[in-house]
Amino acid sequence: MRKFFQTSWFGIPFENFTIQDSQHIASETFYTKFYDQFFQKYYSYNDIEPQWCNTKDQVTQLVLSQIQNRTSVLSIGCGIGYVEDSLSKLWDGKLTVIDPAKSNVTRWLDTNTKIERILGYFPKDVPNNQDFDFAYANAIDYVFTVDDFHLFLQSIQQYPISEVLLISASFQSSRLKDSLKYHLKQIASNLGLIPKGQFWGYLRTRKEYQNALIDAGFNSFQDGFLENGTYWIKGIAK
Repeated sequence: MRKFFQTSWFGIPFENFTIQDSQHIASETFYTKFYDQFFQKYYSYNDIEPQWCNTKDQVTQLVLSQIQNRTSVLSIGCGIGYVEDSLSKLWDGKLTVIDPAKSNVTRWLDTNTKIERILGYFPKDVPNNQDFDFAYANAIDYVFTVDDFHLFLQSIQQYPISEVLLISASFQSSRLKDSLKYHLKQIASNLGLIPKGQFWGYLRTRKEYQNALIDAGFNSFQDGFLENGTYWIKGIAK
C-alpha cells in the first residue's frame, strides 16, 4: 500500500481554496471548500468532462449487471450521485444512498424521487429497519488506513449485507512502468522540483484488496477490470 497525493480534482486546483497538507488526509473542511468551488464551476452532470462521465457510465453498467435480481441496494459514499442517477433510470429496485458530506453534494439528486438519501456514515446513520441485499462503494476506499478499511468491510459483512462491490479509483498497478513513474514523482517532489500536493489517500494492490475482503469475513470474491482499466472486486459472504 502506498500513499498518493493530488494537486487538483475535476480541474479545480487545490491551491485556489486551501493550503495543501502533504502529511494529513483531506479533512471535512477541505471537502466543504472543494465542493463550494465545484458547484460554482459545474451546474449539472452535463457540464462535467465527457471522459469522467464515460468512466462512470462503465461503473453504472458494472453495477447494473450485478443487481438485476436484487430488490434493495445501498450505495455507500455516492458523492455527487452520477452513477446513482443513471442506475435509477435503468433499474426498478429500491436504491438508497448514504454520504457524509455536509455541503449537500447530492443536490443534483433532489428531483430524483426514486432514490432515498441518507446524510451520514454507514452503518451508524442507517435506520435500523433498513435491509439491503447488495451494497457497492464507488471510489471511496482510498481514504482508509488498513485498520479502517478492515472495520469498514467488516461492518458491511456484519450488517449483514452478503455481497459488496468495490470500485477502485486508487489501484496500485504492478507494472514496472507505473511503479517507476510513481517513484520518480516521489523523488521529484521530495527534492522540491514539483509540488507534493495534498495527501489524498492510499493505493492498494490487487492482492491487498483480496486479502482485505477475506480478512473481513467474506468467504470468496470475484474481481476484474473495466474497459478503461478501473479495478473492481466483489466480496461474497454466503
